[in-house]
Amino acid sequence: DLAVYYSIRMRDTEGGMTHTWVGAPLMRAWGIDVGTLDEQALENARKDGYTIRDMGEILDMEPMPSGMYVMTNRYSSYGAAGLLDGSMIAQFAETTGIDTYIIPSSVHELLLLPAAGVQDGKDLNGMIRDINRWGVMPDERLADNAYYYEAATGDIRPV
Repeated sequence: DLAVYYSIRMRDTEGGMTHTWVGAPLMRAWGIDVGTLDEQALENARKDGYTIRDMGEILDMEPMPSGMYVMTNRYSSYGAAGLLDGSMIAQFAETTGIDTYIIPSSVHELLLLPAAGVQDGKDLNGMIRDINRWGVMPDERLADNAYYYEAATGDIRPV
């Protein structure tokens, strides 16, 4: 239930980053189809230096007892695209040894929560909807529900 959008990342005149969306007109001009664009986007995403770090480390605190982790790229910009390459989440689940909830925090990052610490994953959906409504800009919202990564099969499914 997620849409995939493609963009070109560029430096702006102040040295920051900006994005231009890739749609049908650009694809026609380049002479490519969605499959080709998807392959190139995945290859580019793998070069973006994705990391998974403890939330406490990011907040400059001791590791949080909740065991929540943040996955994003080195730019902290559109880092949720790492979900399209399941290898990062697979490596994380292999390291922790358990299934993992994927919380779409925004288009910029995903939160990963080992399933062992969650009593009912459906409670996460209400939390995500509330945070999206009050704390995430509409154009940065990714989804209103969590996903579940099953380590044994490599399957990702909505909660």
